[in-house]
Amino acid sequence: MSVVSVGVIGLGLRGTMFARALAHNPSAKLVAVCDTDLARRRQGATDYGVPAFATPQELCDLPGLQAVIVATPDPLHRESVEAAAERGLAILVEKPLATTLQDAEAMAVAVRRAGVLCQVAFENRWNPPYLAAKDAIERGDVGTVLSLNSRINDRIDVPLGMLRWGATSSPGWFLLSHTVDMARFLSGREPTRAYAQGQKAVLMSKGLDTYDTLQAIVTFAGGLSAVFEASWILPETLPMIVDVKYEIIGSDGALYIDWHDQGLHQVTKAGYQHPIVANLDVHGRPTGMPIWMLDSFITCVATGATPLATLDDGLAAVRVVEAIHRSAQSGGVVEL
Repeated sequence: MSVVSVGVIGLGLRGTMFARALAHNPSAKLVAVCDTDLARRRQGATDYGVPAFATPQELCDLPGLQAVIVATPDPLHRESVEAAAERGLAILVEKPLATTLQDAEAMAVAVRRAGVLCQVAFENRWNPPYLAAKDAIERGDVGTVLSLNSRINDRIDVPLGMLRWGATSSPGWFLLSHTVDMARFLSGREPTRAYAQGQKAVLMSKGLDTYDTLQAIVTFAGGLSAVFEASWILPETLPMIVDVKYEIIGSDGALYIDWHDQGLHQVTKAGYQHPIVANLDVHGRPTGMPIWMLDSFITCVATGATPLATLDDGLAAVRVVEAIHRSAQSGGVVEL
């Protein structure tokens, strides 16, 4: 398999993770990075020994470039995706694909017009508990899937600290994108309507005009019902930064996914923690579902295979999450 030349756009937490991981994939080579922040550009050029650009257009014009990873903040994917598509480059774009349906559809037009490969970074499609649940459903272990219930909550330091751009996103875009994609992935059915409620209080008091929590009831084809909850205002004293529960109830059984503990309890003078161990470096090499997802993308670029999380998957999630926001704002049911 030939070596794929890759550029990374956005050098935040995810972009730097992908840039590091590319060095350990023998089928890929990081050839450029991009960030609007001068200090990050300089650091990226130093860390990776590649040219650093200020705009996605400059990076995408680099001769010999074959693929880009778009790891900019949630609302800012469109410019990079369109620039890459116009130049015939393969694209791995972070979820959510966009934070408006208008942007998502424009990106889809650009990608389809160019005929380029586009994978959306729904990393839970490489997450072992969800894959095991998918296998169990397909074997018929739980019979017909009748309902899905999910809770995905973050600590408040995510919108207030980890993300410099928390005010431009929401627990819907940042968290429910995962939930919705997993519902489609596990059930094999498409959403048909959404009803939601949301609350704004805690983050508003801290200067962020975004939802604290969102609760949604989403109906899928065939009568499947799903209840989704997302918040990102849990106290910083929570032992782990994220709390994820997923319940699949069928006619003959049920499946329960709990991603909170991860098997390690750490007690120190600083407090009690559940450190994330699913994405550790193992003997110096990054591992875990985002890295397996990246490796899969590189394989698709090199071989022409279809990605496991496609542009259509990303577009479908945007439709549902936007419908959830519209319902929370209007108080009514939104048909999909």
